[in-house]
Amino acid sequence: MKRSTIFVLATALAFAGTAVVHAEEATEQARKVEQDPTVCKRVKQLGTHFKRKVCMKKSEWAVAKEDSQAAMRTMTSGPPGPKSGS
Repeated sequence: MKRSTIFVLATALAFAGTAVVHAEEATEQARKVEQDPTVCKRVKQLGTHFKRKVCMKKSEWAVAKEDSQAAMRTMTSGPPGPKSGS
């Protein structure tokens, strides 16, 4: 009888501990959402005068900007083509 009581108490404590961890994770995730708001922008589409609404997190916009800048650096600083007049 003592063993089963100890087992039940240990199990209850284990589940109570995981509930606290899950609550802390949910709170942390809520803070991240507050700190990283969703930003919507109207973006030009290639081949048309219409703009398209694009919504991403603020951090995702920063990553997209870095990626496009890196692509432009790669294209403009690539290997030189044939020189004229040589």
